[in-house]
Amino acid sequence: MPAITFVIIIAACAIAALIIHAARQRYGPNQLPEYGTCHRAPDAVYTVEEAGWVMQERINCNVYECNAKTMAWQVLVEAGRIQPVKDPR
Repeated sequence: MPAITFVIIIAACAIAALIIHAARQRYGPNQLPEYGTCHRAPDAVYTVEEAGWVMQERINCNVYECNAKTMAWQVLVEAGRIQPVKDPR
């Protein structure tokens, strides 16, 4: 029984290492996404066209939890493309 537990722990560590490696390749070593957020918002503000694309791409994300969708939402509201509602999911 202890040998199986050891194998499971080693496998879990290997999977975690692969996930971290993939995230570092995608975001860069010092730009991992913040915990508790869905997607990082870019450093520059989206254009109206980019914001529309992000809203479509992140359709399943919650605007209150996803920084990328929050920024896109704000850009589209300011541009008059969408009207805010009580729950903008």
